Amino acid sequence: MELRCHTLVCAHSKVGHKKHCRMQATCNHGTARYCDIDDNTPSSKFLKAISNPKLSRVAASRIAQFRLTHAPLNSYLKRIGRVDSARCPACGEDEESIEHFLLRCPNYAHKRWPLLQHARKKRKALSLKISLGDPQFMILLAVYIQATGRFPKPGEHSTTQSVNTVR
Repeated sequence: MELRCHTLVCAHSKVGHKKHCRMQATCNHGTARYCDIDDNTPSSKFLKAISNPKLSRVAASRIAQFRLTHAPLNSYLKRIGRVDSARCPACGEDEESIEHFLLRCPNYAHKRWPLLQHARKKRKALSLKISLGDPQFMILLAVYIQATGRFPKPGEHSTTQSVNTVR
């Protein structure tokens, strides 16, 4: 019998999401990588980090979306049926995942530089766990996300609009 993992169950499970997903044959909501960031949903440390008065409400919300693996990137939008392709609109990579957007997309390398420099200064390798889990990276992460122009304010158009058909 194949069990399915549901976000709500995982978030409030006494067993904990990490252990819960390990016990299952599949995890259908894509949070296997989330477990690498923090196995508490959401941790008090994370809530404190996004409650920083220097972060706008929009920036804090966007970071929370990334952390919960529900950021409006094409891999997620394709999974929920909103676009036809998971392709990255900035570089053409086959899948615009959270990891691709935050760590690997070559078109955002210059904008990612301050995050890399901060990680080096802290003697840490830039990873999803560091960028989404370390409170010291929240402001720089928000600056990076805004600098990419990937997520416009309501009523604006993205500088890297998706080439996919929105349903």
